[in-house]
Amino acid sequence: MKFFLGTLVFILLSNFLFAQTQYDEAKIIQASFGLEKKKIVESFVNPEESFKEAFWRLYDEYEQKRQVYGAEKVKLLAEYAQKWQELKPEEADKMILEFIRLNKKTDHLIEVYYKKIKKATSIETAAGFYQVETYIRATIHFYVKNTIPFVYPN
Repeated sequence: MKFFLGTLVFILLSNFLFAQTQYDEAKIIQASFGLEKKKIVESFVNPEESFKEAFWRLYDEYEQKRQVYGAEKVKLLAEYAQKWQELKPEEADKMILEFIRLNKKTDHLIEVYYKKIKKATSIETAAGFYQVETYIRATIHFYVKNTIPFVYPN
């Protein structure tokens, strides 16, 4: 799983991080990753038959909201990729604060849907959702941080 997931994330990120990316392309990437991501989630979260419909309804609802934040992050990364060599401290600060805001919103969204999934299905299903979502996010963060250059390298 780690190799597959890491390779998928690396391919998706490397295709757009340093390119002249338009917002429409970000939507396409988010839609593509969302589809692939669902397959990953499906292989690790296996709710009981009686909970499947509720889980996937809530997961699709969650993913639709998460993709909005993901598209905003992609747009911000594209802006950074274009400006990083001559980024002014004030611009860097603004971008960093925006990344923090988006990460907090995503964390909150995961928490909200963990609770909804737990209530509609089971603790085990909700725990699986939480684990796979946080694993995927950590993997994405790792690859992004290892792919983009530092703002002010020494």
